[in-house]
Amino acid sequence: MENKTSSSNERSNERKWSIAVAIAVGVITIFALANIKTYKHGKQVAQREWIEECEEARSKERTVLAEMKKNDFHKALASSISKLQPKLDEMLASRIASEIIAKCKPEDLDPILITALIWTESRFDILAHSNKGAVGLMQVRYAVWKSAPVLKDNGVSSKSKLFWIDLNIKCGTKIFSEYYKASKYDIVKTLYRYNSGSKELPECGKYGVEYANKIIITACEIRESMGKDKEV
Repeated sequence: MENKTSSSNERSNERKWSIAVAIAVGVITIFALANIKTYKHGKQVAQREWIEECEEARSKERTVLAEMKKNDFHKALASSISKLQPKLDEMLASRIASEIIAKCKPEDLDPILITALIWTESRFDILAHSNKGAVGLMQVRYAVWKSAPVLKDNGVSSKSKLFWIDLNIKCGTKIFSEYYKASKYDIVKTLYRYNSGSKELPECGKYGVEYANKIIITACEIRESMGKDKEV
C-alpha cells in the first residue's frame, strides 16, 4: 500500500515539474520573441534614420553642386561680357550677368541669347539712348510700353527708371517673352518683332533676318567663349 502511495506521489511531482518547466519555457520563449521583435523594430528605425540621413546628405550635396555650377556659369558669363566690352568695369559686368541670369529664369529664356541681344542693342551701355526713344541695356521704348502691364506692373512709372539695370532687364526680358510666345517660339520671328517693335509680322510674310543672324552668331561666340573659360 505504501509503495502505491509513493509511486502516485512521484508521478504527481513529475507532472508538477513538467508543468513548471513548460511554463518556464513558455515565459522564456515569450520574452525572447518580445526582445526579437523589439530588436527588429529598433533595427528598422535605425535603418530608416540612416537612410533619411543619407538622403539629407545627398540633397545638401546636390544643392552645393548646383550652387557651384550656377556660380561657374555666372563667372563665365561675366567674363564674356567683359571680353565683348573691355571698357566695362568688372563689377558692373558681374552685376549685369547676375541680372540677366535672374531675370531670364522665370521667363524660361536663354541668358546667353539675351546677353547677345543686349550687346547688339546697347553694347552694355546702361545709359544708351536711341533717336527712337529706346533706352537702357535692352533698349526698351517707354513711349510704346508705358501703358502696358509689362512696365506698370514692374514699377516703371517714368522713362528714367528704364536706366536702372534690374528694371531694364526685367522689362526687356518680359517684352521678349511676350514676342516669343506670340511667335510660337520661333526665335527669328521673335527677334524681328523685338527689333522692329511690331507685334505683327509683315503681311507679305517677308522680313529681314540680318538682325536675328547677328544676335544668334554673337550668342554662339559667347557660348564658345564660356566653354573655353570652363576648360581653363
